[in-house]
Amino acid sequence: MTLLLFVLVSSFIHHAASAAIGIDLGTEFLKIGLATQGKTFQIVENSASKRKTATAISFQRRERAFEDTAVGKKSRFGADTFLYPQRFLGLLANDTAATELLSALYDEARVVADPERGTIAFELNEFTFADEEAKANVTAEEVVAMILRHAKVLAERQLRAAVTDCVVTIPTFFSQSARRALLDAADLAGLNPLGLVPANVAAATHYGSNRLDKKPHVVLFVNLGAMSLELSLVRFVAAEQKIKDKKSVVETITVLAEHNNDKVGGYFLDVCLAELLADRFDALPSRRGTTSIRQTPRSMQRLIREAKKAKEILSSNKATNAHIESLADGVDLDTTVERSDFETHCAAQFDALPAAIDALFEGTGLGVGDIDEVEVLGGGIRVPKVQEVLSARLKRELGAHLNGDEAMALGAAFIAANLSTSLKVKPIALNYGLPAPVRLVLRSVEPNDTTNVTFLRNTTLFPARSKYPGRATVSFVHNRDLDAFFLVREAASSPERAVAVVGLENITGFEELPAFKRAAGPPKVTLGVGLNQWGLVFLESVQALVEELPAEDEGKKKGKPAKLKLDVFVNSALVGPRPLSQAQMKASTSRIQHFDDNEALLRRIGEARNRLESALYSAKEHLENEEYARATTEEERAELAAIVKRDEQWLEDTEGNYVGLKQVQDRLDELKKALQKGIYRLEEEKNRPGAIEEARRGLTDLEKKISRVNENKPWIGEDLISAALRKLSEAKEWLDHKVAEQAVRKIYEDFAFTVSDVKQRLQDLRQVFNHLANTPKPRKTTIKTEEKTEEKPAATKPSDSDEHIEL
Repeated sequence: MTLLLFVLVSSFIHHAASAAIGIDLGTEFLKIGLATQGKTFQIVENSASKRKTATAISFQRRERAFEDTAVGKKSRFGADTFLYPQRFLGLLANDTAATELLSALYDEARVVADPERGTIAFELNEFTFADEEAKANVTAEEVVAMILRHAKVLAERQLRAAVTDCVVTIPTFFSQSARRALLDAADLAGLNPLGLVPANVAAATHYGSNRLDKKPHVVLFVNLGAMSLELSLVRFVAAEQKIKDKKSVVETITVLAEHNNDKVGGYFLDVCLAELLADRFDALPSRRGTTSIRQTPRSMQRLIREAKKAKEILSSNKATNAHIESLADGVDLDTTVERSDFETHCAAQFDALPAAIDALFEGTGLGVGDIDEVEVLGGGIRVPKVQEVLSARLKRELGAHLNGDEAMALGAAFIAANLSTSLKVKPIALNYGLPAPVRLVLRSVEPNDTTNVTFLRNTTLFPARSKYPGRATVSFVHNRDLDAFFLVREAASSPERAVAVVGLENITGFEELPAFKRAAGPPKVTLGVGLNQWGLVFLESVQALVEELPAEDEGKKKGKPAKLKLDVFVNSALVGPRPLSQAQMKASTSRIQHFDDNEALLRRIGEARNRLESALYSAKEHLENEEYARATTEEERAELAAIVKRDEQWLEDTEGNYVGLKQVQDRLDELKKALQKGIYRLEEEKNRPGAIEEARRGLTDLEKKISRVNENKPWIGEDLISAALRKLSEAKEWLDHKVAEQAVRKIYEDFAFTVSDVKQRLQDLRQVFNHLANTPKPRKTTIKTEEKTEEKPAATKPSDSDEHIEL
């Protein structure tokens, strides 16, 4: 891939909501880099204010858990907790790589085949939705999508705005099908992936963002993650580049070589040390004659967690104690582990490191002496033996100029900022491509003899590290239908395999078509093959041209040869796992939404239960209150006490079990209704004197205003004023009567009147006054008769015959 990357310059950013994120989707942890206007690149914190988030999700009973909470569920909900789901993207359910990985890591996850595509899905063992009892299955794409959407939510929470543009890091050798599956997962998560970038390339970008040096500088990036060792040899140099028709000197980053080993990593070291602990546990006298602890995945998960802690302690100490109470059958594990024990037992992991370095340099013409610097990344690099082995093979001290945990996320955010159209940046040139070549094999099969196969062409379309996006063309002459196979080597140690096949039909028998009777020879077929921005190979175009012989007249050739286009039918298909179709994407989106709706329902139920519990506490306090007892009857208190007792028992009985929202709300409404009787009476008693006093003052004030309303508005008749005063007098009488009536009643008896009744009466009278006071003054209207046509002296008054009528 060839990019001109840019360092974020806040003063040149124009879009108000500009933002992009880089997601380092590591096997054990994901980190999120945030690029936004006016700020330097940031690392997004998770819900626990940590800068790295476990790449984990657990489906526990009826809801999901993320981050460290999910990791802690692995030993209890082993089949429903996934710690490295991206490893299953782009794999078929019958792929031995998946089952072997789960077995090697003592994972209880249950792989099933997606019924339509045959890809990996997981059967959830103990999870059910709140409103149904049926078991649920989730595809690998859906699981990864949920984790990516959680990352998106964390970024938006910190940004306080929506964000969709992103770049996601991938392993160096990420298969074509895995890339497609990850793109589908990002789409399901509501993200817009602008690119998929190897983690080491992202780290190299972050490294180069602060350089501008014309002296070439070669750096070896060693990234020992949880489940892979990634090696990248990168050259940095400031060189002249053409940018928008102008030449400028910019830092240029070129990936020279890459290698990976997906059988080496920090998590594999945890498992290896756990197996050492398991062997010691099995050797205990109390365990003789019993099944090995290795046959119990849940117990092994507990051992892996303990081994991880021990490994971290052994990084700074020469020995530590591993202790697990009641690991199996009531037997405890209690043993001392020395660093030498760990290094000896896991020697195969450490021995793979120098072998990988040798494989990296193979065929490059470079050696250890050509390296100017070594940068180490990933959590596994903290193990002292790893550092010792690497230093010995590289014959130098290891560098630590970068933050080994965050460099990939920050570099991915850097690239995302460049690819996003909304961020203004200054240039850095980045050159990288697929680590292995893409080849094309053309094969022709006779229609009536499938054993008669002719191989027409075996050629390299894109050499290793070809920049993408890119395009290649292949032309050949052929007169039969044929198949075109695209071959890619998708792992450092694996052979090439076909990732797509394209059938070209309608070539056979072209000579018989009337339009081609005068064909000079077989068609010339040209294939256009593309490599898109995500490193995916695809057939871009197909063209078949036949040259027509010129017409002959009495033995003399006339005219010019013409090019005739042959309609070629293209029948293309992916080999192996297929991406989600549009209908399947819609179904997966609906399934993920079902999980979201389910958890929203559970939250509402939980909130309603909390309100019910709070109301029960309030009810019990009121039952012990003397004032509340004065305001209620004995029967009412007995009814309330019975409801409290019943609902407290119901909450206890249903703890942890699903109950519908309506059930909780109905109980809450019934409790509130019973409790509110006494509360309402006490409030009325408390507020009644103030309401009466306010009403009397209001009536007196209104009486004065009504009586004087015609002083400034003489057109308001006495009859209207009298009617308003009668209504005011009636209100006074009503109030006096009701006050006297209420005075002889008990507090728990029906009220003679309520505070709201008094306020409403006063409000009605104020409206009467307002209507009266706003009575408009009548208009004065003059009607003139026809004017006399007689001439009158100018200075004289109008004659009596001129009529003026005022209404």
